[in-house]
Parts: sequence; C-alpha cells; structure tokens
Amino acid sequence: MRMRFARSCAVVGLLAVTGCKDDPQPRPDAGTPDDGGTSVTPTLSETPRWQVFGDGTNPHECFGRTVALGDVNGDGRKDLLVTSAPCSSTRTDPGRVMVYAGEARDFTKTPVTTTLTWVHPSPRASSYRMTVTTGDIDGDAYADVLVATSYGVSVFKGGPDLSQLLIQPVFRAPDSTTLRFNGARLLDLDGDGKDELAVSTLAGELTVYRATPGAPEGAFTAVRTLTGVPSPAGDADGDGVQDLAVTHDDFKVELFLGCKAGSARVCEGPLTASPVWTGQAELFAALPDLNGDGRPEALLLLDGSQRLHLSDAVAAGYAPQVTWQPMDDAAFPLFGQAFLTFSKTVVPVGSMVEGGTGHDFAVGAVGRAYLFRPTANVSGPLEPVWAWPRANRLGLQTSLGTDYLGMASAGDLDGDGYDDLVLGVSPGLSGTPAGTPSGSGGPSALGQVMIFGGGAVPDSQEPAPALAPTRTCGLQVDPVNGKPDLTVDRDVIARTLYLERRSFTADSCEVREGCVPAGGERRLLRFTTSIMNMGTGPLVVPSPEERPDLFVYDECHEHHHLTNFAGYDLKDAAGNTTSVGRKQGFYMIDFTQYCADGQPYSWYDPGTGISPGWSDVYTADLPCQWLDVTDTPDGEYTVRVGVDENHIVDEAGTLPNEVTVKVRLTGDTVTVLP
Repeated sequence: MRMRFARSCAVVGLLAVTGCKDDPQPRPDAGTPDDGGTSVTPTLSETPRWQVFGDGTNPHECFGRTVALGDVNGDGRKDLLVTSAPCSSTRTDPGRVMVYAGEARDFTKTPVTTTLTWVHPSPRASSYRMTVTTGDIDGDAYADVLVATSYGVSVFKGGPDLSQLLIQPVFRAPDSTTLRFNGARLLDLDGDGKDELAVSTLAGELTVYRATPGAPEGAFTAVRTLTGVPSPAGDADGDGVQDLAVTHDDFKVELFLGCKAGSARVCEGPLTASPVWTGQAELFAALPDLNGDGRPEALLLLDGSQRLHLSDAVAAGYAPQVTWQPMDDAAFPLFGQAFLTFSKTVVPVGSMVEGGTGHDFAVGAVGRAYLFRPTANVSGPLEPVWAWPRANRLGLQTSLGTDYLGMASAGDLDGDGYDDLVLGVSPGLSGTPAGTPSGSGGPSALGQVMIFGGGAVPDSQEPAPALAPTRTCGLQVDPVNGKPDLTVDRDVIARTLYLERRSFTADSCEVREGCVPAGGERRLLRFTTSIMNMGTGPLVVPSPEERPDLFVYDECHEHHHLTNFAGYDLKDAAGNTTSVGRKQGFYMIDFTQYCADGQPYSWYDPGTGISPGWSDVYTADLPCQWLDVTDTPDGEYTVRVGVDENHIVDEAGTLPNEVTVKVRLTGDTVTVLP
C-alpha cells in the first residue's frame, strides 16, 4: 500500500488527530553538586539506548506502530505498551498488545503479550489502526488503558497482574454492524481526577462519557453528544482542567473548554455548551507553552502544511496570525501527520535538551523524528536542534523505516536529569523495510521500539537537521486556461539514493513486471521521486475508462497503472545507458505541498491529478522504485529521471521534464557527486 493512501483517508474523514498531555514542568533547579569536576553531561542519543524487536509471530502485523507509557501495575515505575496490529485494512487479525514492565532503568525486554478480543458484529472487523493510550479513570494507583481501532473502543483497568491487564475491558463503546470508529481519547475535562472518554465515529458523531466507577450503569456514562473528532488541547484557559479541540470533515476546528463542578460558564456535561474559538484545520495538535503566557499553543494542519498559532493573550483560543509554517519534506514526508492510527505525531517531551525551558517537543514524519528546543517567548519560525536519524538523507544503517512513527514522551527514565523519547518503528508498508541491509531479512523487518535519551546537543559533522524551506511560489493559477508544468525534485533524489541487495523468487511480481530481469539476489539503486506541478493549472489524468490506451492492468496489484509516464535510467561517462528502470505507472495525487501560498489539495475523480504547487511522492521503499545495477561495474554514473516525456498531458513546458544526479557506485555504497 502506498503512503499516499494516507492522504486519501484524510479526505473521506478517516482522521485521527493527536493531542498532548499537560505542559511538562521544568526540572527544579537544585543547584550543581560539587563532583570535583568529574561529571560528564549526557548528550542526546544518536543511537537507541534501549531497543526491542517484534517477535515475528504474525508477518502481517506492524509491531511498534503505536506506543504508550503508564504505571499500569502500580509499582511506581512506568510500563511500556506496544501495539502489534495488522498493517493492512484487508486483514481481520485481532491484533496484540505487548506490555514491557518498568525497571530501575528503562524496561524489561520480555513482554507480557495479550491477543485482543473484539465483539464488533461486522465480518470485516479487525484491529487495523489499533492505538493504545493510558489515563486514569478512577483515581487509584494504577494507570488505565484505552485501546481503539476502527472496529472497537475498549477501556481496561490497571492492576498488579500484567497478564490479566487486557483480558476483560471495563467498558466497550457501543457498536453496530455498520458503525466504524474514528478516534478516542481519555482526558480529565472536569478536574475531578478521573478521565472522561471522548469517542468519535466515522459518521461524525462524537460522544463524551463521564467516568462513573462503581456505578450501576457501568464505568462510563454518556453525558454529551457532539460532532467531529476529538483532540486534547491541554489547559487552554489556565483554569486547571483539560480542554477539547474538535475537528470536522470540512476542516473546521472548534475549542471547547472543560468545566469544573459549579463552573460559572454555560456548560453541558463536562464541556462548555458552545465552542469558545473556531478556526480551520485538518488536524489539531497542542504544543507546550512557547510564548510565556502559561497556555499551550496550537499546531494546525491545513492545505498540506503545519501552521503554528500562539495562544490568544486576551481570550481562550489562538491568535489568527501564523507564527511559523513548516513545510513538508518529500524525503521524509507527512510532517506531523498520521492517518493510519489515532496516535500522536506531535509530542511534548519536557526537558529533553540541555538549555531549554522545559517545553521541548518532538514532531514525527515518515521515517524521521524532529526535536525542537524553543527558547522563551517564541515569536517566529522554529528550527529543530536534533533529529533521528541525524542526517538529512536516507541511510540504511540509520533509517527509521518507511511508516509513520509511534511516539511517546517517556519522562526521565534513567535519572540523568533529562527526559527521554520512545519511538516505535513498524515494518514498511510496502517494498523492503528500510534499515534492513539484506533486504527482506533482519530484525528491523519485524518492527522495533527504541528509547532515545536526552541531554546536550552533541557535536556532529553533519549539517544541522533541516526542514524543507518555507517558500512562496506566486503561481498565477488559472482554472480555465492554466496549464500544468511538471518537473522532478533533484534534491529529493540526491538525498534518498541508497544501494540495497534483495532476493526475488522467479515468480515474484517484480520479475513478472520487468522490474528485475530474473530472480535471485539483485543489487538495487533505490531513491524517492517527487513529481512537482509548478504550473498555472492542474495536471489531470483521465480514468482508465475514459482513456484505456494510457493504462495497463497490473495482475499482481489488481489495478490499472498509467504507462510510460516516468522513466529511470543510469548512464556512464560516455553517455551510454547501463541500466533502465521499468517505465513507471502512477496514480496521481496531491501528496506534498511545495508552496506556502499554494492551493488547497484537490481530487480529480474519476481521474487523478496534481494541483499547482503540489507534488506526488513515490518513496524509495516502493516496489520497482529502483534501477537494477546488479551487473553494473563500480564507477561514476549519472542517474536520470524523466516525467511525461511522451507528452501524455498538455504542459506549459517551462520547466525541464528530467533531472540528473551524478553518483559513484562502490560495492553496496552510493555517493552523490557534485
């Protein structure tokens, strides 16, 4: 499955927006003990401090796609919960949750594993999109567990026996044959120390349940019905209780304040009767206090890019102006986005970096996590101080895979005075899991969960971690007479090139489709392609029904491919072609926004297309996204990538339809040359 289908989920409403805990508090300053000058300041981990892999029991499961922490057994130490659920929506596996008990430092590596039980009446019911989070529904000494999927929402009580933790829920959200869930959150909206439960459905209904432990009606009682998808907003008005953001299919976002008992506000249940602020966003995430007013900020996804809105100094809500607009990087796309789970992609991490204010935060993308250390009173753009992987390019040995990352703030697990970060890296959605040098084998093909420690920013020979530049393009879009102008992003190719050895069976799809000439082990030069439309009109490709001459039906993938749209080849110093990639066939979509002033993304049903200022991205892990260089001697070559060279569409023709990158091949290493 291509990552771009995550964008498809967004348009039909299969969203799960993330939220954040209360702003982490800065570490108290207890002074610096006299150690005789022998102490060494910890540095941010470049490699995992602690690491576990999936057990490989079910090859269809994505171990590590979501992670959560909480003291579920009440021993005073945080425990780690990891989901291992189906990678694909076509599977009906029930899914599993692994619990790694907390130890004096980090966690045991021997989990307690439970296979979940679901009661949804649909024959297609599965644990796809399974997300695990923790909270406190009854104010006791145990953290409680929320497990949500598209087909069920269950709450489990914590207790001393981890083997019994997930056997029987104390509450299941009501379901029916046609009902699908679209998000669930535990958060204390009324300040009584017990979390409410907010559950949304794909049809758009949002129900808020109040915790009623021990009551005859059960552990939760429905007290408010709204529409939309819930997202914790932190304490937006500083009254000491959590507030709730709600996003809608039309990209409207509303802020409802939590209501304490006896609140002077007009309340219905634990929330204000009406929203106190309304804005525009596809996804909402709360950030720690960045401007020094004691209130959290909002990171809003709109039209393909994130927008930071600082809290309003006058009223509850957020300022209308955009303080920072980070752009998506096609090499590590979907910054701050997650559509395959209900998990967090924007995570406050407290005091993780030396010299911060206690309001550090991390933002995930496909295959990369960025760490930010805001200084006091932020009023402009932010830059990451660190990233995992550190380099601004793909590398097999340091890769964090080709899927969304599971992310959770861990607090200070090792007592060194700096908070830590947990990252879950599930197996790739398609193709070869990045980070597996041998191709289809190796432990990282099982998925993994890692802990990265906090500390000072270490010295590095690598350039500083970078986001894509925020740029305005000034495209004069003409919906009637405008034409697309296609080109390929050379920088993305150069930063994603890597060599991989992979074995194929003689009857594999890759052999049958001509992506490799024969079975056996092959040496592949892989890279990501970003096809940009920088014209004045959209690229629109008609459907196979309208233009069957442009397509071929792929029996392996069971759908049509656009033929001869993009070509890859490798040339030697004399200009001779030494390797040719299969003529690629694509399904076009607005995937990455290149222009801060760009158009909203569009659909071109029944055809496909790319809007002005957008690109479609084909990540390096995808099947056939390579040049086979098995029989190519080591040396210097030129990688050429061309798009629409047969003029399938009517273009403006201002920008070149091909780009080239000079490389040196040496064994299993590729070096980009000037």
